Amino acid sequence: MILAWLPAFIVWGLSILNFSSSNDASLGAPPGRDFVRLYLLGRVVAERDGSALYDLKTFNALKVTHFPSLEPDPYPQPYPPQAGIYFAPLARLPYPQALIIWVVVSVLIFAATSWWAMRLTGLSRAKCAVLLGLALAFPPLEEVKSFGQATAIPLLSFVLGWRFLLNDRSILAGAAFGLLALKPQLALPLVVVTLAGRQWRMMAGATLSIAAQAAVTWWLLGPSVFVAYVSYVRQFPALLESFQRDPTQTHSLRTLFGLLVPGGLAAAAYVATAGAVLWAAVRAFHATNDVGLKMCVLIMASVLVSPHLYVYDAALLLPALMYMLATAWQFHDSRARRPLIGIMLLYPAYFIPFARYTRIQVSVIVLLWVFWIACSRVIEEEQSYRTV
Repeated sequence: MILAWLPAFIVWGLSILNFSSSNDASLGAPPGRDFVRLYLLGRVVAERDGSALYDLKTFNALKVTHFPSLEPDPYPQPYPPQAGIYFAPLARLPYPQALIIWVVVSVLIFAATSWWAMRLTGLSRAKCAVLLGLALAFPPLEEVKSFGQATAIPLLSFVLGWRFLLNDRSILAGAAFGLLALKPQLALPLVVVTLAGRQWRMMAGATLSIAAQAAVTWWLLGPSVFVAYVSYVRQFPALLESFQRDPTQTHSLRTLFGLLVPGGLAAAAYVATAGAVLWAAVRAFHATNDVGLKMCVLIMASVLVSPHLYVYDAALLLPALMYMLATAWQFHDSRARRPLIGIMLLYPAYFIPFARYTRIQVSVIVLLWVFWIACSRVIEEEQSYRTV
């Protein structure tokens, strides 16, 4: 068991050294750079002062009050109004305690969901324990911990939806998927898959979930916050480039083409490739009865087509990758083993900043390959079934 975990420990140790060396704490700023914003959103909800959410001057005043060493933000915070609800309980604690609790909870969520996905395949606990070490060494997870990111919430959304789909509870699955409203850029493949398959019960569940979040936000912060949010969303395309502090740290199809070719051509290539990914996701999702494989395809498509995806959000892939690895280990099926090389290549692809030196975002190419293999497997199984 120790020898089996050794590669995972090596990758984990290198990841910790790499990301800790760039931590803002060395510059006098508080650790968990992105959690600072989430903590302040929680303070806004706790104090029921919705005016601070999208008014840059008011939000920066709140930021300076709690974190005097930080510079004011040059643009409004990007989260939707309900985001602060998740963090209001933590915002009542001192910042260091809140950050530690959130990081621990996030890691536990990633570990638990990966374990659950692996056990779905029937793989033994001993073998799952080996793969769990590999899961916890996934480089994007180190970014989640280092930045204190909120990726655990959309991860729960996907996995809870997965769980309800296994029991054919479409409305509850939709309600779980409604939590993606926290990061709506991840929801496009889900919307397309749901509409293409006429999954009206799942769509109804998602609508009710989003409406419930909006109702609670309305009650806590008032209606004016939605007016401010709509005004902000209209400005979002112009602000998108501002959010990408370092394009080489974003890992989606949009970045892949944006780093290689001029703006107009890059946009056209992104739209065409994203359209192909969405088409493949729709076909694969509705062609198989394997809910696990459906969700693997959906999660990978969400990461690929998102217009704004930093490396920490690539940690969403963990349950899907662990499910495919466990399937390959559990079953002696050549089709199940095809993604193995691609999955293992994702580790160095997310750890080494290839794009910084080559302008090629290798992780996107590798993930596209794994996605294609998963979709091809579904289509082959469908054709074999029809032949029989």
